[in-house]
Amino acid sequence: MARKPRKLERDLTGSPAEVLNAVRNGASTDYQEAVPYATNEAEVIRKIGAILLDNPIFYNEFLNGLVNRIGKVIFASDQYWENPLGWVNKGVLDYGETVEDIFVDIAKPHQFDPAVAEDEWMKREVPDVKTVFHTLNYTKFYKSTIQDVDIRKAFTNASGVERMVAEVIGSMYKAARYDLYQATRYLIGINMYDGYVTGVKVAAPTTTENLENIVAVARAIRSELEFPSRKYNTMKVLNETPVDRLRFFISTTLNATMDVKVLANAFNMDKAEFLGKKVVLPPWKDLDVERLDMLFKGEEGYHSFTEAELEALDNVVAFIVDEEWFQFYDTYIESHTSPVNGEGLYYNNWYHIQKILSASPFRNAIMLIGTDQTIVSITLNVSEVTLPVGANFTALATVATTGFAPKTLKWTSSNETVATVDATGCIPAVANGTATITAKSDFDGTKTATISVTVGDGQ
Repeated sequence: MARKPRKLERDLTGSPAEVLNAVRNGASTDYQEAVPYATNEAEVIRKIGAILLDNPIFYNEFLNGLVNRIGKVIFASDQYWENPLGWVNKGVLDYGETVEDIFVDIAKPHQFDPAVAEDEWMKREVPDVKTVFHTLNYTKFYKSTIQDVDIRKAFTNASGVERMVAEVIGSMYKAARYDLYQATRYLIGINMYDGYVTGVKVAAPTTTENLENIVAVARAIRSELEFPSRKYNTMKVLNETPVDRLRFFISTTLNATMDVKVLANAFNMDKAEFLGKKVVLPPWKDLDVERLDMLFKGEEGYHSFTEAELEALDNVVAFIVDEEWFQFYDTYIESHTSPVNGEGLYYNNWYHIQKILSASPFRNAIMLIGTDQTIVSITLNVSEVTLPVGANFTALATVATTGFAPKTLKWTSSNETVATVDATGCIPAVANGTATITAKSDFDGTKTATISVTVGDGQ
């Protein structure tokens, strides 16, 4: 099992003596006995440097401690660019590399009848339990090389160590933050694009009247989310989102034209509270597609956005989401430093980061979009199929849409004694006969597609 991320130390300022002493405190007994406690005097710094440079074992221990411990201090601080979407991360996954996301729908009501109770009281009523799994899907590493000569120069004055820390790990940790920011934006965008975010039509924020319309729609949604509903989540479960769990992503256009106080009032919040929940979403055309291609190209399910698709996403003026929609967990974070390459006189440093990056289909997520959403058509991979009793067949549906309309389907069978169908389109053959399997759009019930199923000889 992969090692879990270490607890981040946040109490260091990064002065040369603190850097050296932090490494020393976590080092081996032999290291502590050989390397003295540091002060910020240049003579002391040079003395410690000489001890380390003359002993390869201590030197390697120092570098590993530097990158693993101090590097994470710097990563946890604001010294480098801070990911504005870092709050989506839920921390370290305690066990394994999979999160089971469970939702139990409400129980069915029954009419009280003592006569019926005599026959029914021992019968089971299995709860409606829905489960999805979020698994490890983000495994990246970053590499940085430093020359031995640069390390030796770092011990010539009191500020050298501090500069060395920044040069060794700065690019790796900044890159990790930047990539997670882009990956988070991609997760939001691809869920919108694939129709897994409920869309609500609003006018473009170009006039006072249109702005008033956006505020009215936002206010109505905020009110609706306080009550159980199946309207705003992918799995159509009965769910609610309290206002203190909402996050508000708004476009730069809306942010520039709409008074923050007006938006805060729409969500029944004071201005300060709303600002703490607001995230300004840059234009989708600024999404770093080249960087995302470096991160994900070739991976199953990855879709590289075109310029036209990003322009279409810019019609989304706001994204209102339950914080629990984001299922982001750390499974492994570790830094490593190689021994010196004797021929090339350099050291390699690696920063590994492994995460779960996913979204819960049980949690509410709504986009305010300035275009019409329509289901154009539903196409199935076959129109008819013949199966023996006991066999399974999975129907594959292609849903063509405009305006990122939801692509979710409801599957039904005309004769469940012959063939049933589950929510994924899997069709088990039960008994001889015929049945019609129908896939109907959840968004537009007039759009359907069917498969004629014959089981056995159809008799």
